[in-house]
Amino acid sequence: MDSQQAMTLCLDREVTSIRHSVTTGLMLLRKAKHIDDSFEPCLIFLPYLTGKNKQHGRRHR
Repeated sequence: MDSQQAMTLCLDREVTSIRHSVTTGLMLLRKAKHIDDSFEPCLIFLPYLTGKNKQHGRRHR
């Protein structure tokens, strides 16, 4: 039961950080859309997102 609670807490933290990253990404996309209506900023932002998550996982173990 304790390990399950710990797992849930960890997952909650991960989801919150991912949600925050996605929200930031969407904000950046909206700003970029005002200047240039292309999806290039999204392609630039995606590797940053995945790289950040990989580092996060390494730090956990």
